[in-house]
Order: sequence, then structure tokens, then C-alpha cells
Amino acid sequence: DLRNYHIYVAWAWLGDRQGPDIAPGQLQTYFNPLPYVPIYWSTTWLPPAATNFLLGLVQGASAIPLYLVARQLLAAVSDESRRWLALACTFAGMTAATAVSELGTTYLDSALAIFPLSALACLVCASPRRERAAAILAGLLAGAGAGLKLTALPWALGVLVVAFLLPPGHCARM
Repeated sequence: DLRNYHIYVAWAWLGDRQGPDIAPGQLQTYFNPLPYVPIYWSTTWLPPAATNFLLGLVQGASAIPLYLVARQLLAAVSDESRRWLALACTFAGMTAATAVSELGTTYLDSALAIFPLSALACLVCASPRRERAAAILAGLLAGAGAGLKLTALPWALGVLVVAFLLPPGHCARM
């Protein structure tokens, strides 16, 4: 996949090769090239260890919204216990089978998880006066993730379901 389209789609887009090259990466030739441009640049200009470090850094950034969501959803628990339980939930999420198996890879599913996780954090952590703005931002984040890679669409749909299931004024009760 790396040479088939993770590198190729960015190279072709930056080099204006989409017209002359007809589907060299099969269906994946027509995927959105934007999320792969940083990968192309880093694999072209940086040592492999630096590229893997940057990929891991981006993938690890999902821990922040994951912690915020876990902390907010554990609002009924005492403050000291809530911190530790939220950290345990974050650790479980960040060390799940898919997260660990994709660490340092160019699949970008783990890297783009920051979009729906941040959208969820917006929905559950917003102050009561800013719920509407938080819902709009959550929609933009979830939509951006799905636009960057189509496999993020189910996550965006999940965020949409959560947005509709949360009752008005939910933030005041958490």
C-alpha cells in the first residue's frame, strides 16, 4: 500500500500526474491526496526514524481528546478517582489492537482518529452556553476527518448519532 497509493497519490497530485497516469494505484489512485502529502514529504526528505516519530506523534495526539471525553463521561465519580479512571480509559484506547498495530504506519486511520475524538470532546465538554457552537465545530471536525479519508465516515456518522442523542442542556448535568 505504501508505494501503491500512500506515497503515489501525493506524488501524482503534487506533480500533476493524475491525467497522464490512469489508475496506477487501482481505485486508491482517486483517494484524497491531502492526508498523504506530509507522508510523501517526510519519506522523501527525512530519515525513516524521523518519519516514524512524526507519525507516532500525530497518532498519539488522539490521547488528549480521548482523555477529555473519558473524564467528562465519568463526571459522577469522585474527582481523584475520575482522573485515574479517565487515564485508564485513555490507556486502554491508545493500546487497543488497532491503535498499536497501526502505530508508525501510513494507513492514517489512527492518525485521523483525532478528528472524531475531538468532535466527541466538543460535544460532551462544551459549556451549556456554547452547546450550539460546539455542535457546529464537532460537525466540522467529523466531516473533515471523513473528507480526508473515507474510512473515517463511520466515525463521523457515530458523532452525528451522539449529537442527536444528547439532550439539550446535557453539559449542565455532567
